[in-house]
Amino acid sequence: MAVVPQEFGSGHTETKLRVVQKYLEAFTVALKKQGFRLIYVDAFAGSGASTPRSDSQQIRLIGADDIIDGSTRRALRVSPSFDQFIFIEKLGRNLESLAGLREEFPEKKNKIVLLQGDANQKLRDFAANLEKQNARAVVFIDPFGLSLDWDTISALGRTERVDLWYLVPAGGMSRQIKLDGTELEGAKLLDRVLGTSEWRARIISNTTATDLFGDPVSSTSKIGGAGELSQFVQERLATAFKGGVSKRALPLGRGGRHEFSLVFACANPSLKARSLALKLADDVLKA
Repeated sequence: MAVVPQEFGSGHTETKLRVVQKYLEAFTVALKKQGFRLIYVDAFAGSGASTPRSDSQQIRLIGADDIIDGSTRRALRVSPSFDQFIFIEKLGRNLESLAGLREEFPEKKNKIVLLQGDANQKLRDFAANLEKQNARAVVFIDPFGLSLDWDTISALGRTERVDLWYLVPAGGMSRQIKLDGTELEGAKLLDRVLGTSEWRARIISNTTATDLFGDPVSSTSKIGGAGELSQFVQERLATAFKGGVSKRALPLGRGGRHEFSLVFACANPSLKARSLALKLADDVLKA
């Protein structure tokens, strides 16, 4: 079965995938003689390919040049190879498409593990199992909306064996707060996604003044957005990943808008491991 492309993203999709791919290539080269089992995990894996989203309502023909290889296919092409590839996907039709990768990469079909279900639970199960292995993993998380729980990130950090690439939905987070500082219903999800309510202080201002009669008048306003929330996520990651977080964050989005931030964190507290991981991440992020 051929991989069936999904329609989403834009030029920034290729940019994020290229950055992650470069890191994977550097990662396997650096660790190929270290004796570790190398694992690549792709949460919210999708179908394995995509085409740029069209704003037109007209039916369009999709050519081979329009198809963007997804993170799963790019990971499978990395040499030296990972020892295992774990692809997590909730939708059955996407999972069927991913199964086609075993035919496309027959030499790696026994290395490919397909998991259907909730990415948060599957990632927590993976983290618990990884702690028992002599292994190192790169986990790429490109979540659907505000669906990644902070407890999941914390579990990955506790393994001390994970390098994490996280596409932060910073624009979607920011949109949960209106310009007048009032919260939309989705704002409640951010407490779970970020593991705290402290984010509000970064983007909501609550002030009290007095009117002409000396009575107090309270007002709220939005004082931050995607950039501030992206930085907040990096600070939160630093509390869960003892190896550190790259100070670089790659802003991405259609039409120059800041919709996402690609960030990197290392769980391994070893000075040698974290120095190497952060150097590799910084290099690909600035390329």
